[in-house]
Amino acid sequence: MSVCAVRLIVIGAITSLTACVSVKTYQDNPEAQFTYRHSASNFKVAWNRLQTGNDTAFEGLIKNVLKTDVRDIELNVMVLDTDGKVLSEGAVLLPRVNLKKNDSVPFSVKLKNAVMEKGNVLQFLLRYHINNGSWYGRDGQSSFTVDAATGAAIEEQREQQN
Repeated sequence: MSVCAVRLIVIGAITSLTACVSVKTYQDNPEAQFTYRHSASNFKVAWNRLQTGNDTAFEGLIKNVLKTDVRDIELNVMVLDTDGKVLSEGAVLLPRVNLKKNDSVPFSVKLKNAVMEKGNVLQFLLRYHINNGSWYGRDGQSSFTVDAATGAAIEEQREQQN
């Protein structure tokens, strides 16, 4: 069984979500292969959206642009209607990843019953652990909201660190 398959089983068992994780250091501009991009936070996030029936899948890349390493990244993606009501959400935990500055990690999140309609927005929430030279480090959080159809930034939320 491949390493990716084993990770998929373990992560699925732990979080009831699926993901295959591998840390990569990209050169040039890897974000260019994705339709949607956001870069005004501690991470650059690029993604493609795939609609399959009533479900929507997001395949993408998270790039660390902090001056320090991070690990245990959790990505939550939510579809909100025009009133701010959560229509669907999905999450993926990228455990055991020590993401250094300018390293990237791929992600995949599937949202059930999430058909993108006019006026819907996507909210991305990243929670992570900041490595500061000790085992404990600090927790951080970063989020942003974009138009579901165009990927244009709607609202920038402050980075939080505990």
